[in-house]
Amino acid sequence: MTGRVLKMRWDHIKDGALWVEQGKTKARLQIDIVGELVALIDRIKSRGIVGMTLLSDPKGQRLKHSGNFRRQFKLTRDCA
Repeated sequence: MTGRVLKMRWDHIKDGALWVEQGKTKARLQIDIVGELVALIDRIKSRGIVGMTLLSDPKGQRLKHSGNFRRQFKLTRDCA
């Protein structure tokens, strides 16, 4: 899952939803951007970092699928 999150791009957002493609089935899933997700995306935009992906480093480059990101993602997921 973390690999797909790192690949989410701004152009995947259309008509108030984030569109993602499942790996094995290639089915397109629509995630409505509401509630806390709206606030999160607004916070990302307010950083002023321009990159192709939603999650990027301070230079706007896509984050790498590193152990640190994976660890933090797992901690956050487990707390949710």
